[in-house]
Amino acid sequence: MSNKQLGNNDRFQVGVRLGWIVSQDLQSLENAPSRKDYNIVLVTMVEDAVSCYTLCKENLAILKEFVRKSEGKSTFANEPKSGSVCLLRANSIGDTMRFAAKLATVLAAPGECFGIPGTLRIGYGNSKTELLEALKIITLAYEQHFN
Repeated sequence: MSNKQLGNNDRFQVGVRLGWIVSQDLQSLENAPSRKDYNIVLVTMVEDAVSCYTLCKENLAILKEFVRKSEGKSTFANEPKSGSVCLLRANSIGDTMRFAAKLATVLAAPGECFGIPGTLRIGYGNSKTELLEALKIITLAYEQHFN
């Protein structure tokens, strides 16, 4: 039996598998690769949502631990329950606009941009490695600010 008779899902193994194309109708199987959502190597919205949820849940735990260990330098404006961004209060830092400029390589925007001075909008939807590196940069910036 050919791969087309069994289905073509193994052609691209990206993301979460959500289904197979199985058919006795060889014409339908021949036409399947012409469907945009079938043959382009991109994750679907569902796959993206599942992976983002899992990644963000893990990264949120890392971010919460960072805040806990910050000895009061950072606190959550509102502790997130989910999502991929949050507001951290940058305690004892008056000008978060200037402070955020030191964090140019980190996904952090000063709260002044959102009408909430004294906070940083932090994205934690990137990879775990990128988040850990960003938190090191934020920690270093805090140390430089307070010394």
